[in-house]
Amino acid sequence: MRRPLLKFMLTGKRITLKKHALGLESVDGENRPVLIPTGASVEFTSEPTYGNGLANVHWDTHEAAIFLSSIGQDDQELLALEVFRW
Repeated sequence: MRRPLLKFMLTGKRITLKKHALGLESVDGENRPVLIPTGASVEFTSEPTYGNGLANVHWDTHEAAIFLSSIGQDDQELLALEVFRW
């Protein structure tokens, strides 16, 4: 089964991760890897950047750039449903 293409209209969408995801968090001006935990409710605060598959998200008190490729299949399908909801 192919993964949905998550390339547009993500800003403002919110999902609860069924599986942890990998992101980059800026701490003291340095980008550091961060695991966004299973069960985290993330809200997309930007569209994916062209070419690298990163989009900014906010959860709890954290902000990070999430690798869309690290979002699990189930989470991608939920997000695709949110994007295309009427």
